[in-house]
Amino acid sequence: MLIAEDTAKSAWRKFLLARIQETSPTGKTFTPPPAEKIKTYLGGSLGRFTGERSIEVRLRASPTAAPYLRERPWHASQKLVALPDGGAEVTLTLNNLIDVQRRILANGRHIEALAPPELRASIAAEIAALTHTYAPEIASL
Repeated sequence: MLIAEDTAKSAWRKFLLARIQETSPTGKTFTPPPAEKIKTYLGGSLGRFTGERSIEVRLRASPTAAPYLRERPWHASQKLVALPDGGAEVTLTLNNLIDVQRRILANGRHIEALAPPELRASIAAEIAALTHTYAPEIASL
């Protein structure tokens, strides 16, 4: 992935190198932005997506998932508080909810989104869609 300023849109963008079909020299040069600007841009990102605002995300990890979050934190902002049952409450400060939703869903019942409400609602909508997709298998359980 290439992170670059799109001068036509006056915005930073992420370009997947595999999607670039051709290039041609322009003869133009540029000065790379200061490293601090890139760190700020990526600072609240959990993966591919970035956003404009800071969002506090709170999760509850089951006793099964908590050790993995201790060993491999999801984000530099991660704060983990151990719970009496062996689980953990995790707080992250992110700038978008797309990648964290994907990680939560990948962990199934072992990670619960506690906040923000829009993350819970988005996950609930995805689960409802999955329930519809897998209805025949659910009915046979």
